[in-house]
Amino acid sequence: MNFLHIIDPNAPMAMSQALLVALTGIAVVLLELALLTFIIQIISKAVRLFSGKKKAPEAVIPAPSGRMDPVLIGVDEPTAAVIMAVISSKSGIPLEKLAFRTIRILQEEEK
Repeated sequence: MNFLHIIDPNAPMAMSQALLVALTGIAVVLLELALLTFIIQIISKAVRLFSGKKKAPEAVIPAPSGRMDPVLIGVDEPTAAVIMAVISSKSGIPLEKLAFRTIRILQEEEK
């Protein structure tokens, strides 16, 4: 193995040596990330053990029980229906799963 690149960093390096250096660098970084993940998990468990607190339950947002008509401000019903249909179509979410609370037209300011 040629160690001239250690003495002279501008010395040419063979492709196999360059690949070996690159793979070694990638392996070192991945091993350090795995070690860091392991250390964080251990610290997290230790803190949870010493604090005595349990995991907080995730908040559940209740689904609306009934269908409510949206409040229309400055919009007639056919225009509101078109707006809701376009939003449903563009987002890919069925209209039955969308809940519109308010629909209003925003006026652009004239300059």
